[in-house]
Amino acid sequence: MRGTLIAAFVAALAAIVAVTGTPAAFAQSLTIMPDVFERYEDAFNRHDADAVASFWALDPATEDATRARWKGERDFEAATHAVFRISAKSLGGDAFEVTQREDCDYYRELGSGTRTSTFVVHLRDGKFHDVQRGTTTDSGNSYDGAKAKFEVWIAKNRSDQARVVMHEGELIFNGATAGVIMKLVGEWNRSRS
Repeated sequence: MRGTLIAAFVAALAAIVAVTGTPAAFAQSLTIMPDVFERYEDAFNRHDADAVASFWALDPATEDATRARWKGERDFEAATHAVFRISAKSLGGDAFEVTQREDCDYYRELGSGTRTSTFVVHLRDGKFHDVQRGTTTDSGNSYDGAKAKFEVWIAKNRSDQARVVMHEGELIFNGATAGVIMKLVGEWNRSRS
């Protein structure tokens, strides 16, 4: 009986190794998920742009612009009460598929609901490398479609405010524009009722 159980365990282990590709990939899949993803979620929920950036291996040629954009986005998210849920699953080796869910006042007012994005990163030296974009879905209406309609409405009906919250036809997301955008999205919703 004992020999049969050992043989069954070895056969199951061999099947798992065959599926994952290598014994190392199998071992990685058994390890506890690195706490880096919990810390990343915490940085997002604190709306701390510097902390979020610290997880990424940024390109030195664009790092300053990226950090500035992320600072504005984190300030906008703080002003619109964004809440993030981030999880990851090992794909073997240093690769992880990350699922990021974001809910905020702006998305709710826009009608798109919770936004869920997936992407793959390679975790090396505690930093995310070689990001591969995945899919983005919305629990309500399409964010991209609603945002485009909202931007057209602003440009057409609130041209004075468009100069404050838009650049080249696109919304600017930062702490300074958040209040104006939220006021405008409320007006836009009332105009459609």
